[in-house]
Amino acid sequence: MKYISTLFLLCTLSTLGQELPWYKNKETIRGHIYKNVSVPAINAFQSIQSKISSALTMTTSYVNKDIFQKKITSIESEFTKIENALRSQEHKAIDSIFRKNELDESTIPFCFDILHDLKKFGKEYMNKPEPNIHHDTTIPAELSAMLTTCLKRDNINPDSINIIDKRDDEKLQKEVFEDAITMAPYHNWSVKEGQLVIHKEQPHFYGFIALLPKLKKITSVDEEEAILTHECEHIKEQHSTTCGAIKSCLYRLTDDYNEEQLLNSPEWHHLINIHEQQAEVFPSLRDPHIASLMRKMRAEHHYTGMLYEEHYNKLSNIDEIWKQLAWLNKQMK
Repeated sequence: MKYISTLFLLCTLSTLGQELPWYKNKETIRGHIYKNVSVPAINAFQSIQSKISSALTMTTSYVNKDIFQKKITSIESEFTKIENALRSQEHKAIDSIFRKNELDESTIPFCFDILHDLKKFGKEYMNKPEPNIHHDTTIPAELSAMLTTCLKRDNINPDSINIIDKRDDEKLQKEVFEDAITMAPYHNWSVKEGQLVIHKEQPHFYGFIALLPKLKKITSVDEEEAILTHECEHIKEQHSTTCGAIKSCLYRLTDDYNEEQLLNSPEWHHLINIHEQQAEVFPSLRDPHIASLMRKMRAEHHYTGMLYEEHYNKLSNIDEIWKQLAWLNKQMK
């Protein structure tokens, strides 16, 4: 039954990925400019910047032997700064949504507390195997192993979410341009005597990752790993829980909640954009291998309607920083 409800939810979510007609020409031109002009220019800039930084560091090392360690510490601080900036942007985006929907000053912090506690429990829930979980057996062994590795790398027990193979679904092939769709487990909740009560018996929606037809067109193993890492990060960060909690808070605490208006608002689009950035930036900050894969993938494809030059520049910067860190560690030996 729970698997059926997940499939029903998947079909509902798939409508979000339908290709908008106006994208067809605009995005084709946009893509050519992005790939053939912007990406090479950003790569050149990042390369020059890295070479200058390395040259200055090497020159300084002749008079300051501690410069290599100081640069390493600075890089670690830079990674933290990048992550904190994206988390701060997310917080401000959520706050903006609440304020636009006229939640009062005392209610907004309570809604953030609800979101925090839901995600804290969700993280604990995904650390262990759960009953009623289904994994389709039609997924190729290599792809299944890669997905399992990605989930475990994010401290997600693969047996806590449904893994669904929809790569041969003809309807989705025509309607959906995503490679995969994911959702973290979501539990019902209520407020009793001013305190959050999470209904922990079983999720209202089981978490899932559904592999879609477009994934079959990917011929690069590196790009497959980048895509799966992106999707697993959405589950790890519980972006769907964030969106679900926002909707639920507005539904319960406002008088004229309009979900269609919410989903079409610039504030909501901005939040989703931040989530897509996080799905690629956060794993890149943790692993140089992933940073390289993400940069390589985004050099080939922008994210239609979401991620363009600014995002690629950020991924490129992170990748170059990892390379500089490797060079610094080599100098320390």
